[in-house]
Amino acid sequence: MVDELQNDAVAETDAVAETDAVAETDAVAEATIQPTAKKRGRKPGSHGKNWHRARTAERVRLHRERKREAEEAEAEEKAEAAESQEHFFKMMRQEGLLFFGETEPLVNCISIDEEIEMARIWARLLNVPDIEPGQNKRAYILTVMQAWCSAGCPLLHLESQTLSPRQADPPDIDKYEWPEGSEENFEYESSILGETNA
Repeated sequence: MVDELQNDAVAETDAVAETDAVAETDAVAEATIQPTAKKRGRKPGSHGKNWHRARTAERVRLHRERKREAEEAEAEEKAEAAESQEHFFKMMRQEGLLFFGETEPLVNCISIDEEIEMARIWARLLNVPDIEPGQNKRAYILTVMQAWCSAGCPLLHLESQTLSPRQADPPDIDKYEWPEGSEENFEYESSILGETNA
């Protein structure tokens, strides 16, 4: 019973909202449906119920048509964005280019050690000082990431350890997923990926 009442309330709210949203089409509706008060012997400006119903129906039709067109345009825009993104990912795989926080194209770091190792590569290419013992790991990675964003988010060619002229969209740093141990301090020097320990 509660569900039925809620559904009725929602339906009534939708109907009111739809009628209000199409108020701006009055002029179009009136131009489409001309009153015939004079022919019916009514006073000028007086309209019958059928005319009002027809005008409301026309307003609703125009509103729904505009809404449908907007939804189709939005769907087309999303499809184009998805296609563009897929093309970008394909290019990254083919050319061996990495986004910040990846160990290989489209493969994210899964541990804080990998995050630090990759961040040190980016830091060296972006002229950011290397991490020091006692420095917070997350703070260091954030420093490097911010420098990367300031540089325009260039992609990394890992094999040659160079920055590509190709650029990515800046990430939402607040949504960055931090692995376990990111709040710890750096205690020892590890090798940079691609190099060997002495």
